Amino acid sequence: MIIDPTKRFSSRVENYIKYRPGYPAAILDLLKEQCGLTRASVIADVGSGTGILTELLLKNCSPVFGVEPNRDMREAAERLLGKHSNFTSISGTAECTTLKDQSVDVITAGQAFHWFDREKTRHEFLRILKPGGWVVLIWNDRNTTARPFFKAYEELLMTYATDYAAVNHKQIDPEMISAFFGAAKFKPNSEVKHCVNEIGQARCTVPARAKRAGRTVQSVTPDNVPSAPGTARGQRSAPSLPAADFGFKHAIFPNEQVFDFEGLRGRLLSSSYSPEAGHPKHTPMLNALRAVFDNHQTTGKVTFEYDTSVFYGQPSA
Repeated sequence: MIIDPTKRFSSRVENYIKYRPGYPAAILDLLKEQCGLTRASVIADVGSGTGILTELLLKNCSPVFGVEPNRDMREAAERLLGKHSNFTSISGTAECTTLKDQSVDVITAGQAFHWFDREKTRHEFLRILKPGGWVVLIWNDRNTTARPFFKAYEELLMTYATDYAAVNHKQIDPEMISAFFGAAKFKPNSEVKHCVNEIGQARCTVPARAKRAGRTVQSVTPDNVPSAPGTARGQRSAPSLPAADFGFKHAIFPNEQVFDFEGLRGRLLSSSYSPEAGHPKHTPMLNALRAVFDNHQTTGKVTFEYDTSVFYGQPSA
């Protein structure tokens, strides 16, 4: 049985704060350039948790509402972000934010949308958005296949995690996102289905030197699906389609975390699907994690690589 998503993280707050990845600062530039974000823009960060994305949004000096149903996570955000005069903490859900009608310019959801009831959330977002407002859905999408360490960690999760496969955010695909944004006429024929699948799987390659320099990768949108060999992992091409067929645009930014063993352990235990102390799989999981770390560490460190995926658009009624 899947635990109520509003309660899953109550016992994991401290690990969540310490070991979850942040979000690339370049997302703010994207929102300014593509969504018209200004200091006057009112932002609602829905499913804001401990405030990881909220903290980045506050740097724009905009008024930001952090909407979070989980009391423990919300209070952690209040403790960490209370010094910001432009931050307001709200006890609410994606389906019932308690915000006023047409009061928000930009709605964000970082690592949260897959927990929402999509139909109810869509109605609520349309209610609180100002005309022409934007919705921005963001995930730090951990690479699971490119390196032996990534594969070994993924295998550990599949072996020991309680309901990883059921709650993994990768269950959300571009068709679901397109429907959420209101692309009512989105009925993929064989050509469109191929393009959607490619968008869902596309990952821009990022040279190591570019990552070290903090450079961002190209945007990937329905008008700009990588089509040349070497621009997307898998070396596959896809037909381009007008954005109207999808209802959203998509950008990808590189992100990473470097861990010693204690950091890797904390990162694992921050996940709601990892068995906690007292569960029969808890100790075997940590023993397996130790083996994975020892087999793949370099100078006592391992690296998680992420594609930070940003889906943004103006939902239609």
